[in-house]
Amino acid sequence: MPTPRSGGLVRIFRRAALVTLALGGITLGSGFVSLPSASAHDELVSSNPQQGDELATAPESIDLAFSADILDLGAAVLVVDSTSTDRTIGVPELAGNTLTQTVADLDDGAYQVRWRVVSGDGHPIAGSFDFIVGDPASAEPITAAASAPSVETATPDAAPGNLAGQPEPSAGFWAMLPVWQYALIGAAGGLGMFALVLRLRRAR
Repeated sequence: MPTPRSGGLVRIFRRAALVTLALGGITLGSGFVSLPSASAHDELVSSNPQQGDELATAPESIDLAFSADILDLGAAVLVVDSTSTDRTIGVPELAGNTLTQTVADLDDGAYQVRWRVVSGDGHPIAGSFDFIVGDPASAEPITAAASAPSVETATPDAAPGNLAGQPEPSAGFWAMLPVWQYALIGAAGGLGMFALVLRLRRAR
């Protein structure tokens, strides 16, 4: 026969389990609400030169600024002229969210910057833009199709051709939950099981 003390413990743990389960539900809800922003990739927010710039003097480097720090995984930048010749020197230098690529002395003419980097979430992102040095009227247009340079990815197991490297649907949400949310969900489950065991013992 259960004692008053055991009955009080059951009620205490039952209430604690309900509170913890409620907090777990709120945690899961907040995870779903934040899911779209968590899965958003970084993006190029500014560059020097910018798209369509007409420069009187040639730049010594190309600067690309992204919305967040990108990964140092073989970022690549090309600066091609009207003959599709790459005019860059060396490899780009990464400092936080800014990528800088040194270029050779650029003659007057049209140029296209083709870049490709790995976003902070491990997904490759790429793009291109054009600028002109000198007189725009004498600049030959870039006729070659824009193609971003190749770069390493942070998801080597991704299927070929899947540049985004999207995670499997069954793991995508859980992979983005912070550690404290896992702990809270685990605590909710543990308290719920403990309260159930005490209730079964009381029923005997």
